[in-house]
Amino acid sequence: MSCLKFRATCCAAVALIVILVSTASAQDTTKPTPPAATAPPQTSQQPAPPPVRQQSPQGDTQTSPAVAQSPGVGDTGASLSRPAGSPPGTVEGAGRLSWKGVTFYGNIDIGAQYQTHGATYNDDAPQTGLQQVIVKNSNHALIHYSQNGVSQSVLGVRGDIKLPNSLSLIFKLEPGVEPMDGFRFTDSIKSLAENDGVAIQNQTANFDTNRGGRIDNGEAYFGLSKTFSPTSFATLTFGRVISVVSDKVSKYDFNSGAYAFSLISYQGTVSGGGDSEDLRTDSTLKFTSQYGPYRVAAMTQLSGHNRIFQPDGVYGSNRQLDVGYDWKKLSADVTYVSVRDGISATYLTAAQTAVEPAKSLAATISDNTTWSGMARYAMLRNDRLRLFGGFDRIRYRNPLIPLTPGITTIGGFVLSVLTQNAYGNNKILTASWFGAQYSLTPKLAVSSGYYKFHQNSYAGNGCADNSNAKCSGSLHVMPILFIYQLNKSFNLYGGSEGSWVTAGDSNGYLYTTDVTVTLGGR
Repeated sequence: MSCLKFRATCCAAVALIVILVSTASAQDTTKPTPPAATAPPQTSQQPAPPPVRQQSPQGDTQTSPAVAQSPGVGDTGASLSRPAGSPPGTVEGAGRLSWKGVTFYGNIDIGAQYQTHGATYNDDAPQTGLQQVIVKNSNHALIHYSQNGVSQSVLGVRGDIKLPNSLSLIFKLEPGVEPMDGFRFTDSIKSLAENDGVAIQNQTANFDTNRGGRIDNGEAYFGLSKTFSPTSFATLTFGRVISVVSDKVSKYDFNSGAYAFSLISYQGTVSGGGDSEDLRTDSTLKFTSQYGPYRVAAMTQLSGHNRIFQPDGVYGSNRQLDVGYDWKKLSADVTYVSVRDGISATYLTAAQTAVEPAKSLAATISDNTTWSGMARYAMLRNDRLRLFGGFDRIRYRNPLIPLTPGITTIGGFVLSVLTQNAYGNNKILTASWFGAQYSLTPKLAVSSGYYKFHQNSYAGNGCADNSNAKCSGSLHVMPILFIYQLNKSFNLYGGSEGSWVTAGDSNGYLYTTDVTVTLGGR
């Protein structure tokens, strides 16, 4: 039965792609003229994928305040399949209303998906409501509606109010919502608590991200922007912001923001500097700047606990620095991240639920150090082809300053069980990716590539099998995505993604491979 479902879904996907190609060929008789690599900074930072809005898991929408509010180059990517001059991404595209520097906007992304090995849909699970790559509780074939396949659904307001001396007052509030589940604010942490004590084969979709079911589950910041020239600016913001490294992942991911087609957008490990809860950070000062072809960005998080800026408490520290440069059609960045007391939350085991508070969580605490290098290059006439690549190295070690059980994390959930000695031997996780986007016509674009996460053996015995989760192992993902721009306000998309795990990464897994087929519109 699952085989028949898979064939039927594949046929539907192929049929959609054929229709899109045929329609585009019939309607678009002129030569394609995709936009240049740098687009006007009318909205949030989005790299160059076919209109794919960045968010993550990695979860979720990722946006640079500097690019969102100020003139500049470098970090403002343009979509391959939308008209030149339209806003990067789609969240603040056609569905927006502006008045005196204040813009209200929204984005709705819905679809359907088939998986060979998935977990039951959970309306509190982040991103699509399903698990997009193979994970431990993936256990059966399924067909289900999904959401946020290529962009996070949001309802937002942002401000860019002009002041004297080329200054601007900027602010943004952009909560993620679940359109197929009553437009509730995304509450990903709740999906973990709902699986406390549940046997792995009976679990619904769940994982840790950085959205906690409130209106500030996305970006919520204010600040100032200074424009020096059409290609030079600087911004300083404070509040709940996207991390610096996440901004760069957004720019250099060939399927940026596409949860159903991007490992580094779906999982927030890279964008969070080692754990997805740090993809967005509360009570953070963030500086971004562009000076012609040069750019610098930095951020630091203030620890503490107050009802306005630190409602769930901020522990440890998070400091990040980035430098970048543009040369002709090449753009590159190098980023450093230092996280102290990073939190990676999970559900309680059955034994733990017997003694710990109801709906509380377990977590692994670590100090993380990350170095990243990322680049992209545009080529062919009108930048019709774009190449993307990146490498990220994360070192995990036991925390220098342990935390106390009973603290709260995103969404106010209590962390009743803390593991703070998981890395007697340092864990080294490397993430690498490369891919391309190609404009088939002015309205139709295709993107594809390869993602890989690889961990060393940190069990102390050099193991390279699946006998222990600390043995060396890898997660591999290969997607292909087609997006057709039907009109200014609506896009259709379709594609597939395969994922598989090996050796230590497959420890405790029910299955080790998964293939998904996703169709949708936004």
